[in-house]
Amino acid sequence: MTTSLSRGISTETFFRLCSRAPVTRITSDITRPLYAHLCLPVTTRGILKVVQRIKTTWKRLPDKPRRILTFILGALLIVTAGLIGWVPGPGGTIIFLLGIAVLATEFSWAERVRDFILKLLKDIAVLIRRYPLWSLLLLSAGFLIALYVAYLFYTYII
Repeated sequence: MTTSLSRGISTETFFRLCSRAPVTRITSDITRPLYAHLCLPVTTRGILKVVQRIKTTWKRLPDKPRRILTFILGALLIVTAGLIGWVPGPGGTIIFLLGIAVLATEFSWAERVRDFILKLLKDIAVLIRRYPLWSLLLLSAGFLIALYVAYLFYTYII
């Protein structure tokens, strides 16, 4: 089928152009015109160029305002992690680590904290790979202890 798309090119030409981009082809006749508007041949190289341009623009800012903005954003992320840390799930931990990563871009003390956390996580991963049975038992025991503490908390305190 060589129908003309909204951009004025044939379907085959359109798919040939988009085959360079990491996209999935849609073969439905209904969604094909919509796909013509949505498919922009964006490559990973193009995204990396944009990220590099943002980095160079950020580094061109004067040192003091850049450090202040970085500190405010990192502190805001860490405070947000503390506020939502009690919600079930890993959300607070991930936001805390993101805040440390933001601060580590400008501050050496945050870089040391980030490196310490990364080393600790790598050591834990090595231990889990080396002793999978013990890791499973320890994780199960921790889960049971957490359940017991939650039971005690909700039974006697609340």
